[in-house]
Amino acid sequence: MFEAMNDIKNELKEVVNPVAVGKKIASPWQDFWNIEVVTTEAGDRVTVGTLIVALVCLVLGIIIAKWISKKFTQRIFRRFQMTPSSQHLWSSMSFYICSLFVTLVALRIAHVPLTVFTLIGGALALGVGFGSQNLVNNFMSGLMFLFEAPVKVGEFIEIDGFFGRVVDVGMRATQIEVGMSRRVIIPNSFLLEKAVVNWGKPGSPIYISANVNVQYGTNLKMLETLLRENIKDIPQSVEDLPLLMQLRNFGDSSIQLDIRYPVRIYSPVDREVLASHLRIKLDELFKREKISIPLPQWIVHQAVPPAQG
Repeated sequence: MFEAMNDIKNELKEVVNPVAVGKKIASPWQDFWNIEVVTTEAGDRVTVGTLIVALVCLVLGIIIAKWISKKFTQRIFRRFQMTPSSQHLWSSMSFYICSLFVTLVALRIAHVPLTVFTLIGGALALGVGFGSQNLVNNFMSGLMFLFEAPVKVGEFIEIDGFFGRVVDVGMRATQIEVGMSRRVIIPNSFLLEKAVVNWGKPGSPIYISANVNVQYGTNLKMLETLLRENIKDIPQSVEDLPLLMQLRNFGDSSIQLDIRYPVRIYSPVDREVLASHLRIKLDELFKREKISIPLPQWIVHQAVPPAQG
C-alpha cells in the first residue's frame, strides 16, 4: 500500500517538475538545433543552430552597416562640405565595406571557412555563372560609375529617349526621375553600352528648340531680328545667351528652320514645358507679323489614256 503511494507520488513529482517538463519540451528542438550539416577540414562542426545564429547576425549586421554608413557620410558631408555625388559615393562604399565585414563575421560564427566557396564555386559555376552574369556586370558598372562619376546624382541626363534627373546610382541599376512622379530604372551596364547625354546640374543653361517652316522668299535676316526682339519673356530664360536661328534644310515646299532659345531647367518637365512656351510665342509672332507657315504641296499628274481610234 505504502509502496504504491510512493510510486504515485514520485510520478506526480516528475509530472509537475518544471525542469523535467522543460527538458522534455526542449529535447526535440535541441536535437534539431544540433543537427550536423557539415564538418570542415579543421574539424569544426557546422550545425543548424550555428547557421541560424549566423543568419540572424548577418541580417542585423547589414541593418547596422546601413545605419553606420549613413551616419558616417552625414558627418563627413558636414565637415568637408562634399557634393551630393561624393556623398553618395562614400555612403555606398562604406556600406559595401561594412557589409563585407559583417559577412566575414557571420561566416566565422557559423564555422564556415572561406575555402568552402572554392568548392561551391566549382560546383555551381556552370549553373549560377550564366544566371549571375548580368548581375555582376551591372554591379561592376555601378562601381565604375561611382568612382569615375561621369554621371552624378542630381544631374540631368538623356538616354534611349528618356530625359530625367539622376536620383540614385545603386549596385545594380540607376534611377532617373522623368517627371510626373515617375522613375525609370536603368541597368548600370546599359549606361556604359549606350550614348548618354549629360545636360548638367539643375540651373545649368541649355537650349530648347522648336522646328518651324516658312515659305520660300521670306527674308530670313529680318525674321531672325524679329525673333530676337520679341521672344524674350519665356520663364527661366538666360539673358546672357542669344536666341539662335539655324537653317536646317530646304524642303519640298518650305524652308525648314530650327529656333533655339536659352533657358535654365530645374525639374525634368521644364524642358518640354518651356519648349511649349517657345512654340506658343512663335505662333503669336507669326500671326502678328503675317508670316505664313506653308502647307505641303503636291502636283498630281493624271495620266490620260490614249484616244481610241
